[in-house]
Amino acid sequence: MTEIASLKAALHQNIQDIESIDIQDNSYLHAGHAGYKEGYITHIKITISSPSLVHLSKVKQHQIIYKALAAFMNNPLHAIEIKVCNGN
Repeated sequence: MTEIASLKAALHQNIQDIESIDIQDNSYLHAGHAGYKEGYITHIKITISSPSLVHLSKVKQHQIIYKALAAFMNNPLHAIEIKVCNGN
């Protein structure tokens, strides 16, 4: 089972200047939908503050975050909602 702490650790390893990060498990909101597996973290929302991400395009932000979490994708993580914030 994927743990939130493991997801945070993977992000911290790949994005060095994270000021704050919050990961919410929204899997329960998708019960019965594609990719949902009961008892597993399949759908998450990430709110992250990182100076290196904030000025990038949304596409580039998502590429960096998906690359950092590649080992978890489809195993069983299915979907990520991402919000990048300015730390100020």
